[in-house]
Amino acid sequence: MRARATLLISSAFALLLAASPARAIIVDFESLAAGHIVTDADLPDGVGIVVVNNTPGHPSSAITFDSSCVGGCTGGDGDLRTPGTGPGNDTAQGNILIIAEDVVDVGGDGLVDDPDDEQNGGVISFTFDRPHKLLSVRVIDIEEMGEFPSLLEIVTSAGGTELVFYEELGNNSAQTVVVPDPKPADALNFVFESTGAIDDLEIVLACGDGVIDPGEDCDPPNGTTCDDSCMEITGECGNDVLDPGEECDGIDDAACPGLCRDSCVCPVCGDDILDPGEDCDPPDGVTCDDSCMFIGVCGDDILDPGEECDGTADAACPGLCRDTCVCPGCGDGMLDPGEECDPPASQGGAADCTDQCTLIECGDSVVDPPEECDPPASQGGDVKCNDDCTLAVCGDEEIEGDEECDPPESQGGMMGCSDECMLPECGDSVVDPPEECDPPASQGGDPNCNDQCMLPLCGDGIVEGDEICDPPESMGGVVGCQDDCRFECGNDAIEDGEDCDPPESQGGEEGCNDDCTLAECGDGVVDPGEECDPPAVLGGDDNCHADCTIGDICGNGVLNPGEECEQPIDSEICDNGIDDDFDTFIDCGDPDCAPPDEDPNDLPLFCDGTCRESQCLPIKRDPAIIRFADLPKHDFFSIHGRVDSPPNAFDPRQVDFRIMLANVNGSFLDVTVPAGAFQARTQKLYFFKDKSAKQLGADSPSGGMFKASMRFRRVLGTDSYTFKLRIYGDFSGGDPALSGDVAELSLITTLVYGVSPGSSVGFLKANWNRTRRGWTLRLSDLAG
Repeated sequence: MRARATLLISSAFALLLAASPARAIIVDFESLAAGHIVTDADLPDGVGIVVVNNTPGHPSSAITFDSSCVGGCTGGDGDLRTPGTGPGNDTAQGNILIIAEDVVDVGGDGLVDDPDDEQNGGVISFTFDRPHKLLSVRVIDIEEMGEFPSLLEIVTSAGGTELVFYEELGNNSAQTVVVPDPKPADALNFVFESTGAIDDLEIVLACGDGVIDPGEDCDPPNGTTCDDSCMEITGECGNDVLDPGEECDGIDDAACPGLCRDSCVCPVCGDDILDPGEDCDPPDGVTCDDSCMFIGVCGDDILDPGEECDGTADAACPGLCRDTCVCPGCGDGMLDPGEECDPPASQGGAADCTDQCTLIECGDSVVDPPEECDPPASQGGDVKCNDDCTLAVCGDEEIEGDEECDPPESQGGMMGCSDECMLPECGDSVVDPPEECDPPASQGGDPNCNDQCMLPLCGDGIVEGDEICDPPESMGGVVGCQDDCRFECGNDAIEDGEDCDPPESQGGEEGCNDDCTLAECGDGVVDPGEECDPPAVLGGDDNCHADCTIGDICGNGVLNPGEECEQPIDSEICDNGIDDDFDTFIDCGDPDCAPPDEDPNDLPLFCDGTCRESQCLPIKRDPAIIRFADLPKHDFFSIHGRVDSPPNAFDPRQVDFRIMLANVNGSFLDVTVPAGAFQARTQKLYFFKDKSAKQLGADSPSGGMFKASMRFRRVLGTDSYTFKLRIYGDFSGGDPALSGDVAELSLITTLVYGVSPGSSVGFLKANWNRTRRGWTLRLSDLAG
């Protein structure tokens, strides 16, 4: 517990009595277990909690996170460790409050198994049934840079909203935010743009804090002239005004209309006055009960307190009322109509008597011990459930359920009976003796596997596989059929499977190959005079022309079929990540590709590496940061941008996504997220995270993409996709302190690629700002 100039008086949370007349409340979550889902019941009286998660489908719940991280941080999230290495993080916080990424509880102990905070952020709101003031709060791990910063909204009781901004101290940071002029508030909204946590909320009830706030007559209350709502007590009993301490008063007696006493209290049983609705007063426990009603007896046809039924007043169990004025029930030791037994086994009765006083029976649709299943397969239940409500087990020497045999061959049973108690069958995807293959070609298997799960055999009388005839002539079969079940090429007869005969090598037709097929471009054989086969137009090598000669197609200076454009030789290719023309500029950072500076709205088409037309599209709303770190930590790069793009122009689950940073020295950051690494949260939202990229060591010596999100949406009437990335690695190539001129190196080009044929390139070429620990690109740098 951190030292404070206050006195600990504690309950479920620590309550501290401040030096002022007001009672301060410190909400620090220390009495709760890690992974506990916090509700109103866990908070001080009059304080409620409401949570909103920014990620669709994720839980809107706040949970406790153990920031001491003994044995390692849950969720692998060392950013929340306290004390830590971040700015201001020098104090152990113990339990802190986060927005839950998930609430998975496999063990069923009521606690989240692997507590971690929601990377897309959300809102934690504390509500008050009476106005409170926020004095201070501890905030941890406010690191993200986005369009909307993380902040605190104070919803004042006067109907306004005050915003409190945090210092952007960065990863694993901690800070105590002190509210300089606290106002009475109805709610506190902690808004997180991404990750973050809170702890040690110091709040005070507005009434009773020694300050007369707007709407208060007096402060603090003294019980005589100032009430608990800080209003002056001016009334008296009988003035038709319900004053503090009064239960009712004349026309203002809604608590007991028309029954208010002269002392401004409501009638009550036991006040020595016989009021309407009472049989007697006060109760004596013999003839008058605690509700001021006469104590009756069982059998007087009156349903008295403690009776379930009584004669004609036995609506609870008509005609079944016991002599003791109670209704029949299972377990009362009497066998009543509808019961098969009594008492049940759970009360020491017969072992086959259930808690519903019915006998255990196989097939009654209830799995009663010692049954393993119910109903059996014979009654339409589980095919593995036997008629005695036991589960069928392969190897129990009974053919049950969907078994075909039992026990299996491995247990000395029937030959061919598998360990699943199934008989071998051709086409079951298992090669069982005497099968030679499985499944057959007719089921999409080996093209040489026949429907008997046997491999083709020349001479078996069946023309199969690559056979042309069967059986061969040597076995009394087809005349001319060779021992390999094919006709002889070169016998001067054109037979099945031959285009010509004899071949050119034997003096036959020109272009007739040695296998008696005609030579042609695209037949899959590189024939004399051909350099390649088949050509690109038939699905072959892109460098194989339609005349079966080799040569580059895209970039050969000729507009070939299927090309939209032809890449000029020795010019910049604008989407391959290479400085092709050696002018120190890469792709859309090269004037040959990007629009000229004097007209940034001019977006010319360029010819990409696949001879298709594409564009360099500007990245909008592009705040970014490069932060250098000392070993043993990686540098990191963070960016948030948007690129105009048609809906679903590319699917990050199907194609690679690449980002590059370059200055006059060339590329100093180049990271690719391979196709399939992104996970779809919705049809338009994708997410990627690799926690190992953050750790400098054998598992991640060079860092990489730590987390990324991508969302396709419509912004200001234009289809686009936004992206948020965090990358770790060594980015010292962008540091002017290491090499080059500051003015030159500050001009950095950001390039993003959706790596698919014809995809456009997003880029931003801007002068960054040098800081003590790295580089920043602010929104203000992009204005205009």
